[in-house]
Formats: sequence, structure tokens, C-alpha cells
Amino acid sequence: MDVRQAVYVTGEVIRSPMMGNTAAFSDTESARAAQTQLVNTKLRTWHELLHDLH
Repeated sequence: MDVRQAVYVTGEVIRSPMMGNTAAFSDTESARAAQTQLVNTKLRTWHELLHDLH
């Protein structure tokens, strides 16, 4: 999966390596389906994730 094309779900309820609190999905539909199961999460793009690091 190309990280630039992936859709990310971020939030405190997501437990991922290095405390990233992020899960990657290959398409928006899959990401939205996962997000409906999680509270207080956001859909993000790769560009948005990188911007948040700075």
C-alpha cells in the first residue's frame, strides 16, 4: 500500500506501535467502516499526518 494513497484513522483508542495511535486503510470506505466502531477518531491523509509532526 502506498502511504500517500492510504487513508488513516487516528485516535487515542487505537493502540499501534510507538504510540502512533494510527491505523492505515487502503481506501476511504474501509477507513470509515472502522471509524464507526471507534469513538473520538479522525480520518487523515498522509500529508495531514506529516503536517501534525511538525
